[in-house]
Amino acid sequence: GILIAMAAAVFCGFLLAGVVRETRFEHHRKAGIRYLEEMEYEEAVIAFTAAIRIEPKKMDVYLSLADAYVELDEKAKADQVLDTAFMVIRSEYEDNDRQLEKSELVLERLMSSYEDQGKEKQADEVKEWIIKISPDWKEKQEDGTEDAEEETSGEPEGGETNENRTDSETEAPIPDISEEELRAKLEAAAAHEIIEFVY
Repeated sequence: GILIAMAAAVFCGFLLAGVVRETRFEHHRKAGIRYLEEMEYEEAVIAFTAAIRIEPKKMDVYLSLADAYVELDEKAKADQVLDTAFMVIRSEYEDNDRQLEKSELVLERLMSSYEDQGKEKQADEVKEWIIKISPDWKEKQEDGTEDAEEETSGEPEGGETNENRTDSETEAPIPDISEEELRAKLEAAAAHEIIEFVY
């Protein structure tokens, strides 16, 4: 009976510690989001950093922290945050064969940053990891490119297709009308005369 009571006490202690941990994490995460919305970016950095220390596997917080650094015009620090998230993603996948939520978003953003800086080797490494943890990612990218090409192909200049035009637009051009002619027609219409004209 004593052993059962001790085991129950230990179990309750773990549960309570987990609840406290989650509560503290959510407090800092929500504070960071509020600071971001209020454009208080330095405070957002402090809050998100505290949240990551409590729970280092929540990728959405890394993304938010990177956003705060970008708003502070500290892109190098934003990249460091994403790179740290990349290490966590790799470790979790290699050790536990588990993909963390929003890993793909973190890696896409890091890859894009490397590409912008001309760091092709690093960008390719990140890309390989995206494909490793999300095998259908490449297909989705190719499908998106094909859809974009289909939307732009076959359109005349100005982006207007014949299907979007009315019969009057495709059959004959609308003649120009001078300001005096338009005024006369409007005055006639105001006087309830039956007239025929095209705007």
